[in-house]
Amino acid sequence: MTSIRVDTTPPSVIDVTSATAGNLYKIGDVVLVKVKFSENVVVANGTNMSLRMANGGSGTVATYFGGSASDTLTFSYTVADGDVSSDLEVFSASALVLSGGTTLEDIVGNNGILTLPTLGGAASLSGHRDIAIDGVKPTLPSAVLFTDPSEMLNPAREVQWTASTDISFDHHNLKLCEANNCSSSCVGGTTSVASPKTLTGTAGKTYYACVQGQDVAGNTSAWAPSVGTISIDASPTFTGVTAVDVLGSWPDGKAKISVKFGAAPTGHITQYKVYYSTTNSMSGVDLNSPIATIARGDATYDAVPTDDTILLSLPAADVEDGYYLVRYVDQGNYFPDSNTSFAQYYVLKGTAGFKLVPKKFSGLSYDYFMMKYEASLGTGANPGSDSVTTNETNKAICEAKFHSSGAAYDSSCGTKNIVAAAKSVAGVTPQRFIAWNTAYFACRNATTANALVRLPTYEEWLRASRKILPDYASTVTYVNNAASTTTACNDSATGLRNTGASTDCYTSLKLNDMVGNLTEYVDYRLKPITVNRFGSTQTVGTVIRNGIDNLTMQWPQANPGTSNLALAMGSFFNSKNYANSGNAQLGLFDATSTSWDGIGFRCMGVRADTVPSLAEMALVDQPKHTPADMIEALSTRHVPENNFVGDDKPERLTVSIGGNTTDNIAEGSISLSWVPWSKTVCDVSGACTSSNSGLTYKLYRFISPNFFSQKEGIMRWAMGISGSSYTTDTLIDPLGIDTSWNPSFTSASSGGKIVATISNCDNVTPGNCNFTDSTAAGNGFSANTIYEYVLVVGSASQNYRYADVQRFRSAILIGGFAANFSQGASRLEPRFRKAAVFPFDKAYQEAQTIPQVMVLVPMDVSGLDRDVFMQKYEGSRYSGNYSTGGGGAPGLPNSPTTCVDLINRTNTFPVVGCGVSTYTNVTGTIIQSRLNRTPAISHDRGDAFKACWNSALVDGAGLSYRLHLPTLSEWFKAADWGDVDFDGTIDQNGFTGGTTSINTLQASSPADTSSIRCHVDASPASAYNSGDANTANCVSRYGAENMIGNVAEWTMERSQNKIAQDNGYDGFNYNQTFFPTSGSVTTLTYNLLSALPRAGMATVYSDFDAYTTPPDNAQRYVSAGGSWDPATYGAAGRFN
Repeated sequence: MTSIRVDTTPPSVIDVTSATAGNLYKIGDVVLVKVKFSENVVVANGTNMSLRMANGGSGTVATYFGGSASDTLTFSYTVADGDVSSDLEVFSASALVLSGGTTLEDIVGNNGILTLPTLGGAASLSGHRDIAIDGVKPTLPSAVLFTDPSEMLNPAREVQWTASTDISFDHHNLKLCEANNCSSSCVGGTTSVASPKTLTGTAGKTYYACVQGQDVAGNTSAWAPSVGTISIDASPTFTGVTAVDVLGSWPDGKAKISVKFGAAPTGHITQYKVYYSTTNSMSGVDLNSPIATIARGDATYDAVPTDDTILLSLPAADVEDGYYLVRYVDQGNYFPDSNTSFAQYYVLKGTAGFKLVPKKFSGLSYDYFMMKYEASLGTGANPGSDSVTTNETNKAICEAKFHSSGAAYDSSCGTKNIVAAAKSVAGVTPQRFIAWNTAYFACRNATTANALVRLPTYEEWLRASRKILPDYASTVTYVNNAASTTTACNDSATGLRNTGASTDCYTSLKLNDMVGNLTEYVDYRLKPITVNRFGSTQTVGTVIRNGIDNLTMQWPQANPGTSNLALAMGSFFNSKNYANSGNAQLGLFDATSTSWDGIGFRCMGVRADTVPSLAEMALVDQPKHTPADMIEALSTRHVPENNFVGDDKPERLTVSIGGNTTDNIAEGSISLSWVPWSKTVCDVSGACTSSNSGLTYKLYRFISPNFFSQKEGIMRWAMGISGSSYTTDTLIDPLGIDTSWNPSFTSASSGGKIVATISNCDNVTPGNCNFTDSTAAGNGFSANTIYEYVLVVGSASQNYRYADVQRFRSAILIGGFAANFSQGASRLEPRFRKAAVFPFDKAYQEAQTIPQVMVLVPMDVSGLDRDVFMQKYEGSRYSGNYSTGGGGAPGLPNSPTTCVDLINRTNTFPVVGCGVSTYTNVTGTIIQSRLNRTPAISHDRGDAFKACWNSALVDGAGLSYRLHLPTLSEWFKAADWGDVDFDGTIDQNGFTGGTTSINTLQASSPADTSSIRCHVDASPASAYNSGDANTANCVSRYGAENMIGNVAEWTMERSQNKIAQDNGYDGFNYNQTFFPTSGSVTTLTYNLLSALPRAGMATVYSDFDAYTTPPDNAQRYVSAGGSWDPATYGAAGRFN
């Protein structure tokens, strides 16, 4: 029979032991725990079964490891951080736990009993094994450092530290590592129980010391790196300098120089010391005075310390052609460098004799280089007869090919015969007697694969020529070699000097002889062009667009004839015999002539690998009058009578009197508006594109200087003398820079400041091209101050140009050869727009002690080269007598410009210079411009000259602006009736009471007592008082009364031998012959700028005006306008 056995006895735990030997275990060690059952058991889902160990706190769980289908299950316990036990045991009798669906059964399915044997009993874990647990790490060592970090030669280095602690501490581990993570490139592993310990490294390496604590169980702390490092030095490998290259400039204006070594240096180099010498000999090197010291690894100058190149930053003025030596400095200086490897270099790569012109200094958007010395010629033929194209398209092609591909010559440029190249070297005779055309190609011939060389533009030359000086006296010392010393600038008729001989004559960039010795050609030429207006057909000069900066301008008084004229800059070795010194332009000369002994040239260059683009070199250009301007309605036409199509179109300036116009408080505003400027860029096809978008306009406002000088350059020096509007000598230059090359004038500066910045002025938004200055603008405006405004325009962060004007000046202010003044003495100057409120507020002026009621004659209406303040009324005597204090000859000073300069500069009327006792009456009269006063009469021209200087326009701060006798041109423009189309009918004049016929206003009948016109009829046989109702309509378009008739008015003009003399102010008529015959205006044509008859000029409107030529060769003085007595003083009229 079959027997059946029924098993209902559940399996139970009978023993707990360990397969791991009794010992001390650390963090991370594994202990295997064995749990034995009374019979074989089967475990399902064992991953959820655990055994909790007693090791501190709530214990740590041992995970099921295996043993299903046997009577013994194994659990794995990993020692964790913080576990501690002196005799490892399970947590409790119930430490074995099933969860998450785990089952434990015998073979027939009886569930196991999980209760563990009594803890500490013979069947327990602690009863079988002596297992100890240490899960606590030692503390981190601290204050790890090298005992002598400066030592470098000994590879065995002592390390000290503050010890690690632990209840079972054993020792410290130590090593040297190249990184402070203590894991990279480590050497010298060792142990030590206590600090210090000596470790040994490898020469040529830099190490951190790393220390770690370890206990008996083997637990370790983290590695503690030292605060500093030590270097174990080895002799660096360094081959010295092999190449030096001036790359351009840094943003601060210093020269950016690349220095290349023969190979990448190795070793513990901390610095490079750079030395300069004029030779490649150590005898020329002062090892105690490096020109630069560069820290290895410097973020700016050695950004990649493992390569073979460093960069330098040196003052541009100090960077010269020569030799560089570079030596390293190692850490501790254990291996001194003694290399003698010199590298020769040139400031302009591969081309000798140039200096860097940084863009921060020039204000242009590109770095360029300028010859240090005036050019001489190298070897090669110079047959002459070179010819540079005057065709603007071809010139654009020529320049585009040159700047884009380095083509020094292209057939588009013209005909080149010269073979010799221009060079810049010291100690030779600079090239003179050279035509502009030849100089142009001589520069081009100096072009190489590394450098493009050409003639500089006007702006490039002028900006490079700047000498930043602290005051006027320093400027005079620089440009005016009064003592005729052999080292100062050569302008004293001592003859031509060799290049570099004038060792004290250099610019801020240390360019020699940009003042004196030779005047220098620039790429600026005029060609003849025919213009027509008011019956005249005239030949004037117009700038040939050069394809580089592409500036254009017409010079109405410069007639090139059948050739073209070239501009020359700076004074020359004999300037004092002709005029004044300085860096301002000298004059315009026949571009083909080789006859000038005082003209030479110098070239500019750019690196071939960083040639500025044509767009970068193109400068903004001023707007021009167009045919559309000429046909605008007569009532609004805004074209000065002497301007032609193509002439510059200046800003429109207006002064508005505001507030209560009858009180003694000056109130009002000043407004300027302008047509957008443009920039023209040409391409290699010769096509040129102009645009006025993207330009920025900055309007500068200067307090008008009341004491100043303009003899030494195109910028005035405001003199910081007593009573001046400037407390210190100040150069009135809107683009001026200080000795750090930062702008002299900003929106926050005083004296001069930016009052408006406009960036949205273009053809799309022309309404933005304006600014009104007033107290509401919040920029310190005062109606009681005389201001001068100048517009500065740019197309980038740089490339700003001020608005300029062809300014006619006394010859002494211009400089140059006497014969060259046949075209008039003029130069380019900033177009300062002079304006104020208080001089034109009649009520305010009438309330002053000495009233000076003025009218404004703005250049944008008059066509003059400057704004003029003219007395509204004929001058009347406020006080004083004529011809007092010893009398004198009844004339003007023998040298008016010298006299005028002294008065303006020193606020005195000196005998020396003005010739008070010889040429000018010593009158004490003060003149006023005031309503209802008798005009000053019965005085000679010397009285008038001195009386005007005795008088002043006084501003709200009590500063005096001396008046002066007007030049003929100033008088002539102020007397303009406003006949826009020159037909005898007034078109723009709000002061003539509705009378529009000029002939009616100037007629001698009917009597002016019944017709309200100019007093020209000798009835009454005396002058009317200012503002008399009988002449109320005899007012110019600007509001100046009685400029025609009443009393004739002296001007500064005079003649000798029937030739116009220097008048002290402008050069409109200088050296020009007075028209040889007298006549009526109907038989003569007039120059509408100089106010004198000239053949082939404008046909004017009046039937009454008449011109009287000087009757003889004696010195004669010019009065204008006529008087109430035509029988005695000639016909009255603007052209009289």
